[in-house]
Amino acid sequence: MKRQFNILKEGDVQTRKAAILEVQQLLQKYKVDMRYTDMEEILLEFSKILLQCFSDKSEKIRETSVAIYSELIARSSDISPYLRYIYEALVERLNCRDLEGVE
Repeated sequence: MKRQFNILKEGDVQTRKAAILEVQQLLQKYKVDMRYTDMEEILLEFSKILLQCFSDKSEKIRETSVAIYSELIARSSDISPYLRYIYEALVERLNCRDLEGVE
C-alpha cells in the first residue's frame, strides 16, 4: 500500500488513478480483518497525501480519495489531530477562504 501512496505523489494521471483505485480495493478487501488501530495508522501515515488528492486534476482521483478518507475517518476513534488539515484542504478545494468578504 505504501508503494501506491508514493505513486500518488509522483506519477502521471493514469498511474495515480490506478494507484488510488488499488488502495481503495485493498481497504475494501481487508477492512473486515483490520482493527481500528490499523486504520488509524494508515490515516496517520498517509493523511496528507490523501488530502492533496482532494485537489487533483482527475475527478476519479478526487472522488476516490474522499471516499477512502471518509472511511478512514469513520473508523478512527479520535479525529481531532486531523481536523486542522481537513479544514485547510476543504477551504482550499472549495475556494471559500473569504466567505464574509473581509479580506
